[in-house]
Amino acid sequence: MLHDQIIGCRLDALFLTETWFTSDTPAAVSSDIVSPHYAILNVPRQLCSGSPSRGGGLAVVFLHNLVVRRHPLSDSLSPRTFEAQLVLVGLPPLSCTVLHIYRPQWKSTVAEFVDELSDVIA
Repeated sequence: MLHDQIIGCRLDALFLTETWFTSDTPAAVSSDIVSPHYAILNVPRQLCSGSPSRGGGLAVVFLHNLVVRRHPLSDSLSPRTFEAQLVLVGLPPLSCTVLHIYRPQWKSTVAEFVDELSDVIA
């Protein structure tokens, strides 16, 4: 089980791709994959014309005492060539921003992905 691996490796946080969670997935299902001392934030794949009807999705599983929250710019980030989860880890002034990405091969060419990722980072 995933929670056994997280605890066994003593991970503070684990970033996952291909969660297969959808916007209709109940919170109880996503919470069920983590142990009692962990929480989860997930971003389901946005279904659109031409995309697979299942798969995708990103999540971060983290210890309850670690502060992980959605970044204020999350809603303004809508990449077309990759899936993205933008989070803040920690509290200011010791927080860091993490851009968690997954690029399905069907979504773009490598050149298109690199161009868009460069724009997002800039």
